[in-house]
Amino acid sequence: WFRTFAFALLAVLATLPLAPSRLSAQDLPVIVGRIEGDDLVVKTTTHAGVEINAGPTVGASGSDVTLRSGHALLLLDAGGEISICGPAHFTLLKSAGAVTLALDYGRVHPSLDSPETLTIYTPMIVATPIAISGARRDTTLGLDQNGEMCILTAHGAMRVEPQFSGQSLIVPQGGLASLANGQIVSLRSDASSCSCDFPRAS
Repeated sequence: WFRTFAFALLAVLATLPLAPSRLSAQDLPVIVGRIEGDDLVVKTTTHAGVEINAGPTVGASGSDVTLRSGHALLLLDAGGEISICGPAHFTLLKSAGAVTLALDYGRVHPSLDSPETLTIYTPMIVATPIAISGARRDTTLGLDQNGEMCILTAHGAMRVEPQFSGQSLIVPQGGLASLANGQIVSLRSDASSCSCDFPRAS
């Protein structure tokens, strides 16, 4: 009887550590993609609490991402990628197949082959990369902590809508612009001033 009771107790105890893992997996928000970087902190709120991870890790809807320095790369589940240049801070959201990146500061460089919608929110503007003739979208948006902004459109265009007005403007393909208060203030010729590429091995 004692041996039978001991084996039954061990069997019950062995299952206890598995229960929180199953609950945590079920409570995870919608996955946006996988992110890696040198000096990266990703905070994701689940029903079980707040998970804090360094890269490489999963970026989910609601994840708060801080890149203190260097570079990071977000590989989107739906296809395509976003290069990030630090320092940068943003929040990821995903709903109904559309990804929203709420950018506080930093440079982000989406390179998108899929038709999935990506919208970049900043405190002043809403920016949406636009495909031309169904081709890939390859654009960069940079926002300094002092509020200065740049937009680079290597492939495709970028629609820019100020948060506090009904107007919108288009930065055409091949364009490079600097903005203040959601308005283009100058066109520049030096693309390096707004570029952001994740370093890759040969």
